[in-house]
Amino acid sequence: MQFQRLMTIAIGAAATLGVSALGSEPPRTVEVGGTTATIDRPTTRELVDSIGRENLAKMASFVPDHEFTLTSGCTADSRTGIPIGRGSVNRNPWPDGEVYYLFSDPLIDAFDTQDPDDLNRFAIPNLLAVMLFIETETNVKFIGYDETVPAHFRAGYVLLEGEEDGGNAAAVGHIAAFGGSQFFNIEPPNWGSFSLILHELGHTMGLFHEHQRPGREAFVEVNIQHVVQEFASAFVIDTGAYPIGDYDFQSVMHYGRFAFSVNGLPTIDVRPPYETLGPCLQLIGEPDPVCGYENTIGQFVVLSAGDKVALANLYGFPGQPQPWFYDPTRRCATDVNLDGIVNAADLLRFIDLLRAANIRADLTLDRLFTLTDFLIFYNRWLAELSFCGGDTRPGGPGDRFPG
Repeated sequence: MQFQRLMTIAIGAAATLGVSALGSEPPRTVEVGGTTATIDRPTTRELVDSIGRENLAKMASFVPDHEFTLTSGCTADSRTGIPIGRGSVNRNPWPDGEVYYLFSDPLIDAFDTQDPDDLNRFAIPNLLAVMLFIETETNVKFIGYDETVPAHFRAGYVLLEGEEDGGNAAAVGHIAAFGGSQFFNIEPPNWGSFSLILHELGHTMGLFHEHQRPGREAFVEVNIQHVVQEFASAFVIDTGAYPIGDYDFQSVMHYGRFAFSVNGLPTIDVRPPYETLGPCLQLIGEPDPVCGYENTIGQFVVLSAGDKVALANLYGFPGQPQPWFYDPTRRCATDVNLDGIVNAADLLRFIDLLRAANIRADLTLDRLFTLTDFLIFYNRWLAELSFCGGDTRPGGPGDRFPG
């Protein structure tokens, strides 16, 4: 939470820094954090490149209503040996850990005008602040989309929007392609919530709701009869999720006990013995700490250790090379070792992944890890033995599969 406090500044700081001149007619010179830029109506890349992500993020303003501190002596996990959870993920990571994004025109306009009645004016600084936080904790990078760059165009982008009635939601994992976009929306009154933005960007990176993972029944009970009907789909088990390790009560992707309740009764109950375990939290505005996962699920506002491990399964740990994933559109798609050469070592490595039921070996996307997965890989591997050996990195020469 130190990061959140450092990123929090007084509402209205954008106007103080002179950013309201950004889209005026005629073009005007603005100065933010020592950086001077002369621009008219900026694109996402122009805005970010001219002012700088860090300078924009310093303008972020979060409402600390979800902030908490861990109280001492209440970390039941280490005392009881209950395993720390690891989250659940989608099998479609962003290529090379690079998430390309565009701000929607209304978000840029709101930042430009700094209209005090438009809550979307907070969107760009707050989004960038959370993105920078994620980059310090994971192996993921957020990059402004540029359709003239082949790797960007091939991957597509997430369109960051702030539609009033668009809900707070995002597509899970990388689903855009070839200049297309994928969904992300935060309703304007919620731009002040650090944890909500982090939660939705978690979806964008490939994290599912923790309470929707297969096998949840041993840990929580969902009371679907208490859920507002239009949100019921956010509580059913998602068979497309890949559970990584144990259930993670501390995940930022977990809903709270009363989330979307239609009648004020719990929509999620934590099963024994977990309901009394876990860290105690001191919530802002509450006189006493709250203890036990029954009361603390959905209150964790940063990436948990489990969230980070789940993302590492998709993108590697910070500072490590991005892991191999099978992409049939790439030349040398079976170069599992990412050394530029397809050989027997790659086949053996894939067999190891298959035996370990690693998500990277599930080429049929059915979570079964069968002979079919092996045959898909093996047939492609045989074909690539004869022509793979050059630059196989994204954007390298001939990085598409022939034909």
